Amino acid sequence: MATKAHQFIADLLAQRMRLDGYEVVSFEGYSETESGLKNLPPTIIRHRPDLIGLKKGCLVIGEAKTSGDIGGRTHEQIEDYIFCSKNTTNTKLTIYVGVPLSAEEKVKGIVREAEGNNCVTVLGVPDRLLPEDYD
Repeated sequence: MATKAHQFIADLLAQRMRLDGYEVVSFEGYSETESGLKNLPPTIIRHRPDLIGLKKGCLVIGEAKTSGDIGGRTHEQIEDYIFCSKNTTNTKLTIYVGVPLSAEEKVKGIVREAEGNNCVTVLGVPDRLLPEDYD
């Protein structure tokens, strides 16, 4: 189950997509902003992204990450999504990765290792804005 912080970052990614002219067409998990969506994002190679957005001739993949969720799996996800971007014909693909500011440099390093500098945008969220999860 996703944490409140993860879902908050995913909601911010959805807002960014809309600001950039995309229509959010699928969202993984509960959303405060995308409550009408029923479609889950498709699995891309080995991983299902958190969001998918579309606009004419363009596709955006959104992936939300919390500090405790960054590691080898993150590298695999970015590799899968970049591979998809290199093999998509006639569609421009962009990848948004939302992360706490405290983890932004770590994720940028993963993106560089995956050779995704051209299509991946890392969006930092101030840590103090993230909700805390209580059991």
